[in-house]
Amino acid sequence: MKKGFTLVELLAVIAVIGVLALLLAPNIIKNFSNAKQKSFTNEVKEVYATAKNQYSLDKAFNRGVSAYAYVNGSSCSNKLDVEGRTEFNYYVEFDADGNVIKLYATDGEFQYSYEGSGLQKTKITEAVSTTDLESNQLINLTCNGVEEHFEYKYSYRANGVIGGELYEYYEFYDTPEEAMVRAGGDFCFRFKISNNIIREIDGGFKKNGNIYYIAPGAGENYNRNVEAAKSAFGESNCIYKVYNGSTGYECTDGAVNLYLYDFGDFQLGSSTWYCSLMADDGHGFCNDD
Repeated sequence: MKKGFTLVELLAVIAVIGVLALLLAPNIIKNFSNAKQKSFTNEVKEVYATAKNQYSLDKAFNRGVSAYAYVNGSSCSNKLDVEGRTEFNYYVEFDADGNVIKLYATDGEFQYSYEGSGLQKTKITEAVSTTDLESNQLINLTCNGVEEHFEYKYSYRANGVIGGELYEYYEFYDTPEEAMVRAGGDFCFRFKISNNIIREIDGGFKKNGNIYYIAPGAGENYNRNVEAAKSAFGESNCIYKVYNGSTGYECTDGAVNLYLYDFGDFQLGSSTWYCSLMADDGHGFCNDD
């Protein structure tokens, strides 16, 4: 007579299966996620290639189109003729020379972001999972680009590039006061950041309980800087001067010195803090001597 499994044996088999499932499940989930990530990255590359071809056609026929987008199933006028999932959103922008200077893509689960002087298809790296990003790093696309969410960070010292990723930094703080304590004086740098990209770098200083910010740049920025300086130091303490053929203002209270140049540079602090805006490409940098 054939004997069946006992209850104990069945429970043992079930327990073994359960342990194996627990051991294998993470790897199965990881492999599935990696496959989805790779598929998303391939979609980004397909959009890139299609956009390059479409831009060449539009330029040849003088259509004046330099950006392409698809957002949340909407019919953007600049949508590419490419097959894809309705949840896969993208925005691609070219400069006058046909270089891809912006490429954003997201499906809610993965995200790819690029902004620079020219993206090559071979340089499109693996996308990142949105669960690994902070809320301020998540992109929200429109037919005209990215809805940017800015945040401010502060540092006592920094070298960076406006319009690009920060390549060297020294301790970001959430408040200017924290950075000023670290600087050992009443001055700091303020970084305006969106999508993990530095958009602006200002010099900040504290006078009479208020914090004033000086932005590199000529024209309107320079005029605002002069007004802020006179408000902080007092108009009588800001003297109009000529510096090696350039004009500007020197403001001082005996402890903190501020020099404003009409071509966009400034120096701030008892040690010299220097910011510059390069007019050719709109980029700039800040550092300390």
